[in-house]
Amino acid sequence: MLPFGARRTPPPDWRKATFCQSGECVEVAQHNGMIIMRDANRLRRRPLRYTTEEWSSFVSGVKAGEFDDLVGQPQRVATSSRPQPKVTGTGG
Repeated sequence: MLPFGARRTPPPDWRKATFCQSGECVEVAQHNGMIIMRDANRLRRRPLRYTTEEWSSFVSGVKAGEFDDLVGQPQRVATSSRPQPKVTGTGG
């Protein structure tokens, strides 16, 4: 029971990409000022939560091809004017 005068937050309006045909998808929604994401096949698990800034950065990276190699595609070269992170390591 909610305290007197408290408003019930409407449930998230979940959506998934129209490219998802297999059923193995993630769903996203905007809720309480955050972007939330869940596995469409595991609805009882708690969704991941991101600020709009975090989500915007991620989507920009996807659009730029920064994650293409994760799905067997060649990674595209970033054409953004923002500075690219330096990669450090010993190299082999």
